[in-house]
Parts: sequence; C-alpha cells; structure tokens
Amino acid sequence: MPRNEKQELLLLATAARIATTTADFFVPQGCGGILVVDVTARAAATTLTPKISALSTNASYTWTVDIWTAAAAINSADTTVAYLFYPGAGESSPAGYTEEKNKALPAKCRLTMTHSNTDSITYSAHFVTLP
Repeated sequence: MPRNEKQELLLLATAARIATTTADFFVPQGCGGILVVDVTARAAATTLTPKISALSTNASYTWTVDIWTAAAAINSADTTVAYLFYPGAGESSPAGYTEEKNKALPAKCRLTMTHSNTDSITYSAHFVTLP
C-alpha cells in the first residue's frame, strides 16, 4: 500500500470473546493511524485494554517491543473508542479521541486486546492508516 493512501483495516470482526486476542497488521512506513474499538456487549465486570506492539519484519530473527498500552481500560458496552497515532499529534489534533499519541508506527504491528477476566465481551477493532 502506498504511503499516501488511507486504508481501513478490519483487525478483529465483531464477535463475543472470552480471552485475550491478537491481530497482526502492516502500516506504511512513517504513517500513523486511528485504532477504533467498538464494544457492543459485555459482562458487568469485564474490561478490555488495547495494546500495540512492534514486530520484526526480518525472517532471520524475531522480536516484539510493546510501544503503547491504553491509559485506561474500556469499561462500558455500547461504546466506540478511538486512539490517534500520528507524528505531531497532541494539542492541535481534532477533539474526540480517547487518546492521542505523537508517533509514527512501525511497518509491522500487533494489536493485543487484553481481557480482565473470562466473561464475555463483544467487540470489533479497526485501524485506519493516515499518511
């Protein structure tokens, strides 16, 4: 995908889940993006915490480095949260994001959605690349 094109990636389709789930995805070099998590149902005490890790793109060796974990867990149903990752993000960014991080993302990333317990939570996760 060229760096100058926006693209929406479906990382996790809407489904009820009871355990931590991961999804790997690629981001054009130097790009940022918006992670959108849409929670449609959850058990009363279940929370969800998203995390993004950088992954090696070299087949000879592998490594994983955690580069972001949400500051607060998602603790309500019928909610959509959005996290902005973009070089220069901050005070001048449009309002409405749950968190804004001043950073470009590496070429290969992993989204980890950590569940607080084994009760069911129904959600989807999308990533929109921003050149």
